[in-house]
Amino acid sequence: MSTAAATTTRPQSPFETARLALIERLSAMTAPRGFATFPHPSDFEVVASHIREAAAIFDEWLGVIGAEVRDNSSADIDNDLFLDAFSRAVDGNETFACEEAGNVLRDERRAA
Repeated sequence: MSTAAATTTRPQSPFETARLALIERLSAMTAPRGFATFPHPSDFEVVASHIREAAAIFDEWLGVIGAEVRDNSSADIDNDLFLDAFSRAVDGNETFACEEAGNVLRDERRAA
């Protein structure tokens, strides 16, 4: 093996470093199993958790991007602008839809 092939270079760009960390974290996620023919209410809750996990990973990436933008800008950029944007976007929307689907199914089963 050549010396060049064995050498790992680190990206010089903090944006590239953030992108690589994003890919690594997303690749490490475990996806929920698919819905069975008759899903259980908790299956929907697992999907909501999966959405939250992905949003948290993207929040971390965006936080790094935001810090670089703020640190290198002469504009006054709000510290909260890049904070938890993905989590705030999905919380109460997509996560609510998943949890509501589980709650409706649970209620239907109790009524049966």
